[in-house]
Amino acid sequence: MTGKERGRTGNGRVGTGTKLSASALTTALLVVLATAAMGVGTGVAGAQASGSGPTPIDGCGTIDEPGTYALTTNVTNTSADPCIAITAGDVVFDGGGHTLAGNRSNYGIRIDNGDRAQSNVTVRNVAVDRWVRGISFMNATGGTVENTTATGSIEGYLVQESTDVTVRRNYAYDNALGIHLRNAEGNLVRRNVANENKWGIHLEYRAKDNRVVDNIAQNNSNWDLISRLDSSNNVVSRLDVGSGTFSLVSTNVALKGTDATLDAPDGRTGPDSAVEVVGASSEDLEPSIASLSVHYRSGGGNASSLAIYRSDGGSWTELDSTVRPADEVVSTSDVTEFGTFAAFGAEETNAQPVSLDVSRPTLTQRSMATTTATTSTATGTTTTETSTAMDTTAESTTSEASTTTDSAATETSTSMDGTTGTSTTGTGGTDAGTTTETTGPGFGLVVALIAVLAAALLATRRKGDR
Repeated sequence: MTGKERGRTGNGRVGTGTKLSASALTTALLVVLATAAMGVGTGVAGAQASGSGPTPIDGCGTIDEPGTYALTTNVTNTSADPCIAITAGDVVFDGGGHTLAGNRSNYGIRIDNGDRAQSNVTVRNVAVDRWVRGISFMNATGGTVENTTATGSIEGYLVQESTDVTVRRNYAYDNALGIHLRNAEGNLVRRNVANENKWGIHLEYRAKDNRVVDNIAQNNSNWDLISRLDSSNNVVSRLDVGSGTFSLVSTNVALKGTDATLDAPDGRTGPDSAVEVVGASSEDLEPSIASLSVHYRSGGGNASSLAIYRSDGGSWTELDSTVRPADEVVSTSDVTEFGTFAAFGAEETNAQPVSLDVSRPTLTQRSMATTTATTSTATGTTTTETSTAMDTTAESTTSEASTTTDSAATETSTSMDGTTGTSTTGTGGTDAGTTTETTGPGFGLVVALIAVLAAALLATRRKGDR
């Protein structure tokens, strides 16, 4: 066949060469469609390409590849369980200051790969509200949850059968269990606020060798801290329970602050720091306190006269105590009888109670720059388009939202300049972002690629018809 014969035929139809081009385009279109179907099935896109920013997420799904992921909008979910499943290691999930909200019937964010241990997973900068378990680490090693809030859930934070997980700078409020360590060993709970839950910090089922450092747990209806079911050798350093700041190493005990007015022993005075301690349920180990310390702030006077006393509801009993004036702490050890503990000294002692300066975290917009879109027309729902920019250098950001609404669509534009102010989340777990109910990411990029290929195919056919 000549070159001319391979072009347009005598009857005006597209010849063999043009048919090959159209076939190639058709094949490419089918490949894109297949790829799109595969992507939709996973719910959350895989890790970002080398050198690109975080992978955007605008709904519930599974993260099964290492990488950095960022939530681009608020999400309300009542069906997916969990909403965000992280099964890979070496993952950073940044909530972008947004809220994941449920209805207390499933999990919020769950780090769990079954029997295979995960390592190096970080969850940060997100609010979780109304879940069975807000943020949970299961069988994990070396993970971190930081700068988050958990509200209205059965368990705000759970670390179970995990080691070397750090829980720091978080806020647990209005949960049944604020921060829960279960059969977990060698973890760190540091500078968190766990207020107005039923149990503030809860260690159970042989949780041991964990460190609980510089936390506030106040006004929890049952106990501010409990260690039960043979949880042992957990080192609690500087726990502020509202009526004072205390340190202890214990097995199977529960404690909480007390607002009772203390009548000091005759001729004694103290820093007005007191804590109620009881034995908790156990399996094999008897409740005990290896060491108990009361922290004070010296205002002069004879601090060396301080000692720890115990009351069982009647008179005070002085316990063998050690004072370290340089550290402003008085301690006792080997306690097997419980009650109310407080520190008192000679009348000339001028010691004040200690309150920790630990504030609830401020959620910040940062770590990504992306645009996502989610559309739905078949069910008559509105179209929501969200454009978000995040400054990676800002510790706090100003969020400005301008919204226009009509009967057909809702469009929200949010800009963060990363210069001044803060973007915070209230105790109800909401912020100024948009809210969607969805189970997967938007399809804007896939639709665009399909449109381009379809247009190219149509243009080729029209050219061949001429």
